[in-house]
Formats: sequence, structure tokens, C-alpha cells
Amino acid sequence: MRSLLRTQLRLALSVLLLVVGPLAALPLVFTLAPGVRAVSVMGLPLPWLLLAVVVHPVLVLAGWTYARRAEQTEQQFVDLIERS
Repeated sequence: MRSLLRTQLRLALSVLLLVVGPLAALPLVFTLAPGVRAVSVMGLPLPWLLLAVVVHPVLVLAGWTYARRAEQTEQQFVDLIERS
């Protein structure tokens, strides 16, 4: 059981770091590089475009990947218990 909990915790922390790290860096980039705020893509400011178009699919993908990996880990644990 401890092995399952450690694996789930490691998975959760890795997804957290991969998602929250870049998201937390966005405001820092916008503050330290004010020129980025002035860039427009198809008439939309780059910060709005990043937050509206890029962030949401990344969050959905991270959630889907996390759920899939967590289910695989749990299934492997069940298989291990059933073999014993």
C-alpha cells in the first residue's frame, strides 16, 4: 500500500510541477519583459491569447494524463495484490 501511495504522490507532484511551474512563470515573464505585453497575434494581445488559448488545453491534457496514469498505477497494484 505504501508503494501505491508513494507512486501516486510522485505522479501528482510531477504533474503539479509541470503545470504550475510554467503557469506561475507567465506573470513573471510579462513583468520582466514588458515588450511581450505589446505583441499582438491576430489582433489579440499575446498575454490574453496565451491565457485563453494555450493554458486551457494544457490543463485538460495534464488532467487527462494524470487520471490515466493514476488508473494504470492502481491497476498494476491490483494485479500485484491478486498475484500474491
